[in-house]
Amino acid sequence: MSNISRDSFRETQNTLNDLRDLVSPAQPNPKHYVGIRLQQGVPIVDADWNEMDDIRRVELETVLARAIGSGVPAGSDGFRIRPHTTNDNFTIEAGLLFVDGWLVINPARIDYAHQPHRKSGGVAPTFPDTDPAAPAGRNLIFLDAWELEVDSQADDNLLNPRIGIETCTRLQRAWVVRFTTIADNADPLLPATIPNRTPRHRYYPLATIDRPAGSQITDGMINDLRRIQLTLDSLTFAPLLIEDVMRGRLDSARLAAVFRANLDVMRDWLARAPETFVYVGREVQSWQAMTAFNDVRASAVSFEQEASAQILHRKAALIAMKAFYQVQKNLVDTLQKVSAGGVGAVPITTFLAVYIPRLDGAGPTDKLSLKFAVETDDIVGAVLAQERLNQVLGSQSDTLPEGTITVNLLSITPTGALKDKNSSNYQLTFRIQSQLTSARGKEPIRVIVSAGTGWNLQFVGSNEPDPKELVVEVLNQQSLDVVLSFSANPGAVATNLNLTARPERRQQFVYTNPPIALALGQEVLPVKVIASLNYQGPALQANNTAVVPRSVMATATGVKIGFGITNLSTSAEIYQVTVTAVDPLAGTPITATSWQQPNQPVLQSLAPNELIIANINFRITDQAVARTPVAWRIQLTRVTGGANEPLTYTKFDLTFALT
Repeated sequence: MSNISRDSFRETQNTLNDLRDLVSPAQPNPKHYVGIRLQQGVPIVDADWNEMDDIRRVELETVLARAIGSGVPAGSDGFRIRPHTTNDNFTIEAGLLFVDGWLVINPARIDYAHQPHRKSGGVAPTFPDTDPAAPAGRNLIFLDAWELEVDSQADDNLLNPRIGIETCTRLQRAWVVRFTTIADNADPLLPATIPNRTPRHRYYPLATIDRPAGSQITDGMINDLRRIQLTLDSLTFAPLLIEDVMRGRLDSARLAAVFRANLDVMRDWLARAPETFVYVGREVQSWQAMTAFNDVRASAVSFEQEASAQILHRKAALIAMKAFYQVQKNLVDTLQKVSAGGVGAVPITTFLAVYIPRLDGAGPTDKLSLKFAVETDDIVGAVLAQERLNQVLGSQSDTLPEGTITVNLLSITPTGALKDKNSSNYQLTFRIQSQLTSARGKEPIRVIVSAGTGWNLQFVGSNEPDPKELVVEVLNQQSLDVVLSFSANPGAVATNLNLTARPERRQQFVYTNPPIALALGQEVLPVKVIASLNYQGPALQANNTAVVPRSVMATATGVKIGFGITNLSTSAEIYQVTVTAVDPLAGTPITATSWQQPNQPVLQSLAPNELIIANINFRITDQAVARTPVAWRIQLTRVTGGANEPLTYTKFDLTFALT
């Protein structure tokens, strides 16, 4: 292979060389090689292996450099420059950094004076033996990264001691953080600002430091230049999913619930206090107020539909929340102008006293306000702020329903292993338990089911356009049984039956039933239902999520949640409530870091159809590190006569998202 034995990638004039600026000038007749193919009888030489590795590396680096860019990936704080305790020194934070397609790793927090690669091969220009004091003025701190070839002389692990022959060499990525003095008017982000650039080195500006000579560096002197939160999520249309360690999970369902909740509370306010927006004898002002009011409602409807369809990816969700803030702000401004003109003063003042503190806050730095969240591009904070605003608006009403609803599967007819529709059709009986309170005394509740292809679902008595939906009136604090008919086409693949229920007048109060497995040849309920377990706590967000401040969860008593247990057996039974931490998405057991194990009470003997409320205490032991989100699986176990019989159909997964 002559002179291309160890570097055929350049010698074969591959066009990928031009992409990564490995040759200059560009090649006149580039080859578009994208892979190496072995041939029987043709010797394999090191050049073939090396060229294949180079092709793959260059393709990956090109994607990283041009599709994602340089900066700190989401979840890391790599290479942040911070003050150090000694003069003429600074700290380099541990973490990751993408530099023109290279992933550069700092495994541990270090200071400038003790960088691990300062004496590595390939460092250019040479790193000083002693650390010169930075002169007064403006200093640019930047990363210098390069790659060097390592053989057995540098790493004896690359030598096979049994035969005394070295293995293949390795490429190592090395780096140092350097500083240089720059002019006050210099642009630190321009490549030309970094001096003494060496071929095949890659550079990235980290920070500028403005300080007097010989002084200790402080936070106020450091200006961070890094791009942070680098992620394809902000560039693509992936469905919204943010796992915020401190503030909980944000997905499309929760975002849709925020807009739906605002619709509910605004509709209720208009019904209770129409004089807030409509003024007798003042048609112009009424038109102005109702136009602004309807703009809010129309935006909420549109954004709820888009969120439910998972159209609002992360960037689009932030744009939606900003737009929703603006229409709400326009409503507030309109009402203030109307009120200043002497119209609707009292009802408008009452409305604004509730709305403005949550919308704009006490000032520009009020981190709990919606305004602060959207101005700082904090989508999670914006959703939390809107949730607080909706909650306060709803609390002003005594007409909207409050409380919870739950649904339990009671029975299936006929029993036995499932057969296709040529042999049998089935009916599932569900019990809707209302723990709602409202002035009406009863509430319409919408139940929705879904399953995979090949499974036919229809509620008995449904008058909805889609027979997989049913709306029924349920008396407050009472229960009602509904029946779902279903059948399976021949060859229908196994699936899950998913069921949700929500009050029509408070649609953010969503109950999500645990998935019910449907598979031909298997039973839906292999055992008889002898008990039911119903959530009795405060209203939940989507996916049975309770959003609770860490400060509240860390109190001595934590949060107490009630669960209603009903004995459906024909004889007296004793049950125990078991509580297990599980992953909110996978449903598998996890370790709930810094959570206290909830109590698992053994209940008194229950007579047939007797109901009892069991209170479960949830609490964290460390606000700072407590895991979130965490789902706790509450389930009944029958212990009558020494039995240890878990009742799988009674499980309820309650997710806590800490804020």
